[in-house]
Amino acid sequence: MNQYQLFYQEKGYYIGDIMPFEKDGVFYLFQLRDERGKGPITSPFGWALTTTTDFVHYEDRGTVIPHGDRDDHDYFLFSGSVFEDRNGLFHAFYTGFNPTFRGTDRPSQITMHAESHDLLNWTKTGVVPGLEPQPGYNPDDWRDPFVEWDEANNEYRLYLGARDMTSGDALNGCTVYFASDDLVHFRFGGKLYAPGMYTMHEMPDLFSVGNWRYLIISEYSDRNRTVYRMQRASGGPWLIPQDDCFDGRAYYAARTFAGEGKRILFGWVPTRKADMDTGDFEWGGTIVPHEVVQRSDGMLGVRMPDSMRKAFPVSREISPVKIGTRDAMQYVSIDGETGSLFMLEGRICLDGTGTAYIRFYANPESGEGYQYVLSAREQRIWFEKSPNSPWFQCLNIGVDRVFCFETDKEYDIRLLVDGSVAVLYVDDVALSTRMCSKFGGSLQVAACGCTATFTGLSVSKQ
Repeated sequence: MNQYQLFYQEKGYYIGDIMPFEKDGVFYLFQLRDERGKGPITSPFGWALTTTTDFVHYEDRGTVIPHGDRDDHDYFLFSGSVFEDRNGLFHAFYTGFNPTFRGTDRPSQITMHAESHDLLNWTKTGVVPGLEPQPGYNPDDWRDPFVEWDEANNEYRLYLGARDMTSGDALNGCTVYFASDDLVHFRFGGKLYAPGMYTMHEMPDLFSVGNWRYLIISEYSDRNRTVYRMQRASGGPWLIPQDDCFDGRAYYAARTFAGEGKRILFGWVPTRKADMDTGDFEWGGTIVPHEVVQRSDGMLGVRMPDSMRKAFPVSREISPVKIGTRDAMQYVSIDGETGSLFMLEGRICLDGTGTAYIRFYANPESGEGYQYVLSAREQRIWFEKSPNSPWFQCLNIGVDRVFCFETDKEYDIRLLVDGSVAVLYVDDVALSTRMCSKFGGSLQVAACGCTATFTGLSVSKQ
């Protein structure tokens, strides 16, 4: 049973990395489900499966590739990918992880394989020969294989995250690759991308759109975000885009898959330790999908999938709101009781270098609430609890995005809140977060130091 109304998290589990695959209009979301035992990743798990056609209605298929016994390589099944070969056979390449192998002559992480004819029933085939951790690489950081057919080289390519232990540098994370003619025999190709920027590259994903090729990785040593690099389809260096993130700190290990003409990014919003706003983000949580969009300059953004917007059959239009203030905060109430599932849509225009606010779960009497802050002065967007006293009321380090607001320019805004998960989209920039309290049901907009105009406003509830 999904414990959310729109986002997805199977009751009793915390969902980690998602391995998406699409077939005949159905998205198969293979996933890691953690019971949290004595803490995150302390109870062994296999691959579970959820299917959906619209990112609104989900069907739980349970565990489809079980974990092995305590002495097996795949005591835990870590992440990987699903691929369909030209004969219609489905392959799951996954990371087998056994923490008891650390410090022994057996790698604790190794690439393994299973196959299926229907994506539901899988047969394990074991460790894949030739894909073992290579000399000079850390055998405890060798994971998350991703497979594609490389048309240019007429071969299969398998990519995974690794650490080059010969560099003598802590920031030795890299993406490496293998080549194969038959998905049985593999030869090591070396490094695809080794920027010397991160401790580890997790969940590599590669795809092409038009004249550009993209590499996605997730990193946990800098800002704990899913980032991407871009390269001309004809080749050349990997370029770092001006804004290289899809979301903030509270959205991790995201992978994409294209279906029905759209590419969807699937990541998870982490829970907080002890279910407190001041708690650290933990591994695993709730699935949130974004639709990937390519901008005119080749850079990428994300937006809410249309099917999720259409999940709200009725909306209430709100009259335009114009707030003009130079030296004080001004609030305007939009809705007095939103409930725990709602969506706010509209447009915003900022005059000058001030700041606008979208407040929700607010209590008008106490003044407490959560808010997204849209700052033309700081040229960024962030999430926080307000008031933030005694400091600090909400750990929000990294829950922010750079955004270049232009004077008198309108921007689309969409705020989707489902229980303890919220996502704000400003044009094609997303910022997700996790909240652990609900102070009230008021939805407000506010501004300080500028004139903020909100138009085309509507509130949808279920």
